[in-house]
Amino acid sequence: DRKIMSFGSGYGGNSLLGKKCFALRIASVIARDEGWLAEHMLILGITNPEGKKKYIAAAFPSCCGKTNLAMMTPSLPGWKDECVGDDIARMRYDDEGYLRGINHETGVFGVAPVASHKTNPN
Repeated sequence: DRKIMSFGSGYGGNSLLGKKCFALRIASVIARDEGWLAEHMLILGITNPEGKKKYIAAAFPSCCGKTNLAMMTPSLPGWKDECVGDDIARMRYDDEGYLRGINHETGVFGVAPVASHKTNPN
């Protein structure tokens, strides 16, 4: 039974429309059953001036700047970045042994009033 019961939660992500409850807790069980990992992580693509792209996944607690890191603009000339996801990452190894990651959500989710288009226009 895929059911979440939460009592006395003071964390915004748990109380806002059940977003975290479904998006992470149930997704973690579904992902485990399907051979994936669903985790509270950002995925960021970084391209160096030579055009070589690498991806990083980073797990940080809520309200610590994960979204701002995922949406940063590099200050070093020639470097580029791409926000794949800032909240929930789903990852698994493919048949060739490469770790693949996706953001199964649409858009960027922010509950903190300081995370906005005005504070981070990226």
